[in-house]
Amino acid sequence: MMGVLGWLVAAALGSSVRGQDNALSHPHPHFGSIYHVRGVINLPYAEIEEPFEAWYNLTGNKSRIQYYGGQVITYQLAGVKPYGMRYKITPETTEKEVNARKCFQLPGSKEDVVKAQSVFPSLDGFKVRGGTCQSLEPTAARSIPRDGCCVMGFGNYACDGGEEWRAYEWIKKHGGIASTESYGTYKGQNGLCHYNQSEMLAKITGYVNVTSGNITAVKTAIYKHGPVAVSIDASHKTFSFYSNGIYYEPKCANKPGQLDHAVLAVGYGVLQGETYWLIKNSWSTYWGNDGYILMAMKDNNCGVATEATYPILA
Repeated sequence: MMGVLGWLVAAALGSSVRGQDNALSHPHPHFGSIYHVRGVINLPYAEIEEPFEAWYNLTGNKSRIQYYGGQVITYQLAGVKPYGMRYKITPETTEKEVNARKCFQLPGSKEDVVKAQSVFPSLDGFKVRGGTCQSLEPTAARSIPRDGCCVMGFGNYACDGGEEWRAYEWIKKHGGIASTESYGTYKGQNGLCHYNQSEMLAKITGYVNVTSGNITAVKTAIYKHGPVAVSIDASHKTFSFYSNGIYYEPKCANKPGQLDHAVLAVGYGVLQGETYWLIKNSWSTYWGNDGYILMAMKDNNCGVATEATYPILA
């Protein structure tokens, strides 16, 4: 996200500050209260380049951002009383319809007031030096909303969440799941479904729910059947910024209904007397320890053993 913001700011500042000895005397650039912009969100750590187009109207207190040529469109209408309204238009594929355009409405609240969403960052607290923007005490920039996906159908909702067992049911019915090579790369947004044109692999006959909270049962499943899908509480900043060592978060939840992220348990071990799960995440190899994390077994921290499942291959 900072890639596109940095690019936009650099484009706006441009030659007006380059080569000036006393750049601090120049006022901050004014982007205007109404504008239209196109660009590409470069997410190098996720290896994603995401084309977007945005309309911002501060006078009308509204904004629109669309991705991949309009496959997904988000509206922020701050003028709707009492706390504003969000609308998201996205393609939805279920067992009854394919690529149907749907509109979802999400009202704001007292704690989460909807605002017109700016593409440009706030420059309050910034000063210009030698053609670059440097922060003194910057206010937070308004960011472009982002999502992450899974398969739709059987009660799953793609970028808006789902559960592993529902994905297994889809795989059973459709005779496998598409390979990345035949389907296309991950986009981080809902998109048009084209699994009918893809090569289906990894057929399964069923799946097993491992006994909830039973660490020994999860160990046995990994040992006998290979990688096990698990749900965890990944909502804490300590997880987002993990880099090495055994991860233990005292504030982590571990009960059903409190877990918000699906990952893969591929092994387990002991490090300096502490037992851990070896977990493969889906946030690219730039995150964590080459894409992996050692998660503490102690107290079933973050719920690794709470909702473990594994498929039975055909």
